[in-house]
Amino acid sequence: MLNVMRSIAGWMYLEKNVHSFQKVTFLFMSTSGSLFCIFVRTRGYEKQLQNKATNLYSGAHCL
Repeated sequence: MLNVMRSIAGWMYLEKNVHSFQKVTFLFMSTSGSLFCIFVRTRGYEKQLQNKATNLYSGAHCL
């Protein structure tokens, strides 16, 4: 019975850490996206970014 309790506690601990890892990853992604937007705007590459995928990426992060 003790092993079952340990495995449940370990699973809950792991799940909590996975969620925090996802939050950190999301924060990192949004921060790097914002930095990418600032870089694009300061460099004046907006006119050169005619690629739709790049425009979508920068537009989604610059909202």
